[in-house]
Amino acid sequence: MASGPAVVRVRLAIKVLELIISCICIALHAHSVFEKYSESILLPIVYGGYVIILAGLILGYVTKERAPKKVDLLYTAAAVPLFVAAGAVGVHFYHNTGYRFRFGNITINTGLACGSLGIINAGFFLLDAVLGVMDNTDMAPRV
Repeated sequence: MASGPAVVRVRLAIKVLELIISCICIALHAHSVFEKYSESILLPIVYGGYVIILAGLILGYVTKERAPKKVDLLYTAAAVPLFVAAGAVGVHFYHNTGYRFRFGNITINTGLACGSLGIINAGFFLLDAVLGVMDNTDMAPRV
């Protein structure tokens, strides 16, 4: 299995990419319209929560004070179904062609882009989880 600094650098790059996509999803969601509160609240909670989590994990990677492997894998593995669900809600809501008359094409395309990026980001989280299992580098400080 591959391990060492190469896997750590790849995981850091993936986490930065996940953070950027999550920030883009938040911005796209801010410009989209949902009718139901249950649909509209899921997306910012998932995207915003993972912006906070990813910022902490990235800061840990940069300062070489990484989170424990099990905690990192828990956050990463939990993100996969959450981002798939958030993306599916966005795509499902705007996929209905009846909304073309109620909302503008720009709003619908923004909502579809937000949902699609959420599902794509779930793929990056899945890749990150697989690399996390392969990563056996101990970056914890020695006392």
